[in-house]
Formats: sequence, structure tokens, C-alpha cells
Amino acid sequence: MYSSSKKSIALNKGQEGRIIAQMQPAFTLKKPARQTSPLIFASPHSGATYPKDWVEATRLSERELRQVEDAFIDSLFASALTYGAPLLSANFPRSYVDVNRSIDELPINWIEGDWVEGDWVEADAPETGKIKQNACVPSPRAAAGLGVIPTAIGENAHIYDAPLSRQASTQRLSLYQLYHDQLAQLISQTKSQFGYAILIDCHSMPGFSPSGARYSDFILGDRYGKSCDPAVIDCISAQLKSSGYRVTRNYPYAGGYVTRHYGQPDAQVHALQIEINRELYLNKISMQKNHGFDKLEQNIDDLIKILTAHHSAHLERAAE
Repeated sequence: MYSSSKKSIALNKGQEGRIIAQMQPAFTLKKPARQTSPLIFASPHSGATYPKDWVEATRLSERELRQVEDAFIDSLFASALTYGAPLLSANFPRSYVDVNRSIDELPINWIEGDWVEGDWVEADAPETGKIKQNACVPSPRAAAGLGVIPTAIGENAHIYDAPLSRQASTQRLSLYQLYHDQLAQLISQTKSQFGYAILIDCHSMPGFSPSGARYSDFILGDRYGKSCDPAVIDCISAQLKSSGYRVTRNYPYAGGYVTRHYGQPDAQVHALQIEINRELYLNKISMQKNHGFDKLEQNIDDLIKILTAHHSAHLERAAE
């Protein structure tokens, strides 16, 4: 499936800087004229800007790099604006920088010296200004090349032939910072306005597991009840099932870094991850919408409408 004859080339700081410039703005924020809902929708992996210079510096084709993209997820949730909720989406590809990872999940070769699992190892701070990073810790994802700066898109699917230059590629974290700054601001503003905020982190997943079993149509992740009020996941699950979908919870996707980091129910910030089976709406070869897209789009619209009505009623009761 993946190219092997194509060779990657090392990028220097100037080349990385020019590639990053082509990915600006780092995100698209669509806001209603007036926010009337405590809901926030985010699509961290739907970015589809692939600068030619970067693609040519990898060992993969653009089509191969797009295999981990949540294609059209931002389009599926675009009706959030109609119901008074903002929609934030990254414009840069997940295979370049992954904002659903901790900033400490750096390429394994950047961690100097020997370590054992659980050790904290000192690391230089990135040169991107506001990011404060004093240490990094190895993680299984980073070790597999699936950290914040990916070096693989799957098992035996390496993006580069050689380890990335730390000096050059830490510049990518500026995109990460811009996205998270905006998301944190949205959450803060929403909580200030409504007394609480609910982040719906929107993703897609492969149609089938590595064993060949078909995944559910939707997998809802709330970190096993830790990141969100149970009423939110119950409402979403019930509405999707009423539309005829098979819905499961937390396995194998319980929610990534965004869900874990922002989901703080005790602080009145709730976060839930939605994974949508790509077989429902996407041709995985052409990466174009398939015949199921329109139906799914309408069902997502119905879901957002129900969620909005549920929380509008909640706010009205709270105001009484």
C-alpha cells in the first residue's frame, strides 16, 4: 500500500518555515453571529493542506499521507453554526502535526540518554515562543512514531527514511500552539457565558479493525466516564441509535489527548470524542465522498439539533 522506492529528504529550518507558512492560517474557526449554545465542535484531524515541498520530502505520496486524515469531518458538522455553536478545525494535516497528542510525545530519537518507562528526561524547550516544555516522557505512541510530530502513519508505514531534525521540525509545534490556544479560548468564553462548556471532538476511523472485524458506525469516548457528564453521552447515543446506527462506547477509542486534557467535569468543562466509521461516507481509495455522505450529514444535523435543544432546556431550567 505504501511507497518504498521514493526517498525522503531532510528539511532545514528555512524549508520547514516556508512549509509552515503555506499551512497558514493554522485553523478555521466558524462562529455563529451569536453563540447560543454551550456546545463547541472541533475537528483536529480534517486538515487537508499538503504543501508540495513537504510531500516531496517524505517517502509517501499525498494519497498515502491522507489515509490518516479525517476527511470531510468538518463538513459533516458544519451545521453547528445553524444551532448557535462554533466549529474549530485544523488546516494542517495530522501526519505533519497531531494536535490530539500531548506536546511531550515527541519523536523517540529526540530524547537524550537512557530511560525506562516512567522516567522524566530533560529536554530543550522548542523555539516557538509560548510553548513551555521543560521535560518529555516516552510514550508507546511516540515510540511507534505516532506522537505529536508523527514519523509514521501506521505499522511499517514510515513517513521519513531517517530521524527528523529536531532543530528544524520543532517549528511545527507553532501550529499546535495556535490550535490549542484557540480551543482553550473558546472553552473559556463558552464557560464564562453559560456556566459550563461541552466540547465535542469529532473524528473518523477506519471501517475495519486489524483483525478484519467491522467497527461500529460510531464509537463514543468519554474516558470511561471521566471526561463528560453521563447525560451527554447518553443523549448522543440514543439519538444515533434512533437514526439506525450501531453505537458503542470507549473501545477501542476512549478519547485522546484533547478529551483527556480538556474534559474536567468538576470544573464544568465536559469533553467527548466521536469516531465515525469512514465506510459510512468515504471512498477510502479516492478519498472522496461516497453515496452515504448526504444521509450521514442529515443525521449529524439531527444530532446537533437534539443536543442543542437538550442543553437549551437545561439552561432555561437553571435560570428559573
